[in-house]
Amino acid sequence: MVDLDIETQIDELKSLLETIIQSHHYNFQYSFKMQYIDGFNT
Repeated sequence: MVDLDIETQIDELKSLLETIIQSHHYNFQYSFKMQYIDGFNT
């Protein structure tokens, strides 16, 4: 049962990490687009 608990925790950590990476990637794309638009306007 201990092994199963560890695998479950690892799966939860993986999904949490993927969510964090996806949100950071989205924020990076958004800020990059805004910087590009600002540079284009000036």
